[in-house]
Amino acid sequence: MYGYQGVTEPLGPVVMTIGTYDGLHVGHRAIVQNLVRRARKTGARALVYSFYPPPWRVLGRGQHPYLILTLQDKIDAMHKLGVDVLITEEFTPALQVQSHVDFAQDVLRDRLAPQEIHFGYDFRFGKDRQGDAAFLTDFFAGTSTEVRPHGAVRVDGTIVGCSLIRQRICAGEVAAAVPLLGRYHFVSG
Repeated sequence: MYGYQGVTEPLGPVVMTIGTYDGLHVGHRAIVQNLVRRARKTGARALVYSFYPPPWRVLGRGQHPYLILTLQDKIDAMHKLGVDVLITEEFTPALQVQSHVDFAQDVLRDRLAPQEIHFGYDFRFGKDRQGDAAFLTDFFAGTSTEVRPHGAVRVDGTIVGCSLIRQRICAGEVAAAVPLLGRYHFVSG
């Protein structure tokens, strides 16, 4: 599904995560696998809300402007992990200036209405990245939505992240990226 506005009818109970999920490295997969387990346990649908292109690419941040996975490869990988609904949101200038409060109200609470929201340790959202775990916890306090932040995943003491993976691949250290990705790096074409 492309964009949250494509959700025109209630999705029913959903357990969701939100993030770019480029690479689907071991940290990403830990979150997605956990939400799929929770969805199956609670009778909900597993939903991933993701962005394409990723915000850092649109904003010109980051040393390596390429993606680890193509959009199609990410869609295929999410399907294999058991994700029921993948919403891919285009990251636009309008979305960039949307406040974290408006995003939480309009997208999360009013449109997607999750019973659980899972996200990584460094998740931030909204204009100037003002939304975080503490905000979501307060925002959903007293509602039926549970906020479930996940801690960082480490491999050999190093926090797994896409920037590090990109650095290693660009430096020709593809084998060093394997433990972080949890698979061999590949290129589609």
